[in-house]
Amino acid sequence: MMFSRVLGDRRELVESIDENDESVVYLDWSSLVYGRNPSDGDAFEIRTNDAIADLRVSLATPDEIDDDDAGLYFAARAHHGNYLKASIGVSHRYIPWTSDVLSARFRRRQAPYEAGFPPPLTFRRLGPDVVTDGQLDRMWGGIALTDDAEDVVESLGRMYGHKVLDLAFIGDNTPRQSNRRAMVRLQDHGSPVPLKSLGDGSMRVVGHMMALARKDTDILFVDEIENGIHHRVLTDYWRMVFASTDINRTQLVATTHSYDCIKAFAQVAEEQDDDDCILIRLGETRFTKKMRAVEYSREDLNVATRHRIEVR
Repeated sequence: MMFSRVLGDRRELVESIDENDESVVYLDWSSLVYGRNPSDGDAFEIRTNDAIADLRVSLATPDEIDDDDAGLYFAARAHHGNYLKASIGVSHRYIPWTSDVLSARFRRRQAPYEAGFPPPLTFRRLGPDVVTDGQLDRMWGGIALTDDAEDVVESLGRMYGHKVLDLAFIGDNTPRQSNRRAMVRLQDHGSPVPLKSLGDGSMRVVGHMMALARKDTDILFVDEIENGIHHRVLTDYWRMVFASTDINRTQLVATTHSYDCIKAFAQVAEEQDDDDCILIRLGETRFTKKMRAVEYSREDLNVATRHRIEVR
């Protein structure tokens, strides 16, 4: 489900023709593989602290699917394409790689619970664009009138040096769009001011905090997490993130190109003595030009930033 949503949001689509000679559109699963040119044996893994819950996604052919695989033998034999094989422990599920009408039938035949998969994790995705007032308004509905809402307001004031006393959404909802704006009340200021008047960074910070505070978010993905946030407040920002993820048991996966952001992250990780946070650098190898992931632990990051070693 997570991959489907990501591919849909990125508009990774391919067109095909169904049995009625009508045009249909499917998700392009090949875009999940580096280079978009998968071959037998290609795989990637998402690991957890519990090895039996690790997810492995690999390329499979119909020949690997037998009669016992949820009654999918007919679809496998009739279809000549390849499949993604998603495995968690001994449980697995096949997902059509190509996009014809048999693929659609194949997908409907096997639901995740039939393959013995655990309940799916909930996730949210933000960035790299600035969060809109409408998006904030919808997220605010999940934490309004709670301690989490008070924490968002307090964190915003602490980071930006403004005495922010309250946050509310003011305006009207019309059938076609919402005109409600995020407004903040400042100390020694006679009337509320738009949150965005504090800068785009304030909108992103509030959006991140709201997403992290929601109890129904297991994983939060943030693209270009440093966008709009001044480098002087990045350390306070990461302290806020560490505290929120620890309280709400939410995992944050973020991307950045900013050395200042990495340095602030390393500083706070060292302060918190937190070994659960790592940096993963993605880059091409010099000779083969293949993508390689290099993992930096908290100690590695501390040494690298102290000696100005490039880790981006």
